[in-house]
Amino acid sequence: ARHTALCAALAAEAPSWHDFLWGWAVLESRAIFLCDEHLGAHEWAVAPVGDLFNHHSSAPSVSAGFDNQTGMFVYRAARPLAASEELTLHYGPHDDTTLLLSYGFALGLDANPHARAPITDMTLPDDEQSWLAENSLLDDLYFTPDGPSFGLLAALRLLHSTAEERAGGACFIILEGEPVSARNEILAWGGARDLAAGCLADFRQCCATIDEHDPRSQLAHTWRTARVALLRAAHQHAESMLATLGAAVQHVHEEKSNKRQRM
Repeated sequence: ARHTALCAALAAEAPSWHDFLWGWAVLESRAIFLCDEHLGAHEWAVAPVGDLFNHHSSAPSVSAGFDNQTGMFVYRAARPLAASEELTLHYGPHDDTTLLLSYGFALGLDANPHARAPITDMTLPDDEQSWLAENSLLDDLYFTPDGPSFGLLAALRLLHSTAEERAGGACFIILEGEPVSARNEILAWGGARDLAAGCLADFRQCCATIDEHDPRSQLAHTWRTARVALLRAAHQHAESMLATLGAAVQHVHEEKSNKRQRM
């Protein structure tokens, strides 16, 4: 539909769907995004040679930027470089899904510090969705190897808060990143564990056949292996948090019991 609408707005002959896809692939994989804050404009440009640099997720050897005074796109060495050393740029803080869709490669969990697993099928009541949207958290629902994101944990804390807790300011407490109550925290982390387990179950149902002679199959396997490892780490982190919370609650109960006995 968008392709048809764009073609209708063109004065020249409309491109074919194949040509449109080719142009979009060039834009996604090779174009450079320019932000002109002074003009309030965002532009795309194809910079020859610069599109040959590969991506490094944490320590690129080259920095890039547009020089408004010279009207040139400038590449500068970020550190001393040895002869024949590969020049790399940082495409952005992209997870493997974005890298795969936009650039055609995936790094794997250990090589990508921006690895994440978005949660796209989480069902939330309208009020909770509205609150998350108002606080710019609705697009922040994902797992990392260290567990749920701030937005995902906030959503789970809100989802499991009681009417009394909300009346007592639970929403403000959640935005500060603090637990609402011991009960709420256990339920929230239990929800995180169950979400991670559900995502892992979905992957187990997928076909995992690898064609050693097909680069696309191997690439898909790299992406899938990294995603499963991430979800397992997130699930284990949630289990660890639940064990810690359970021990803390048990300790409090024992302290209260001992205090009553002394009285």
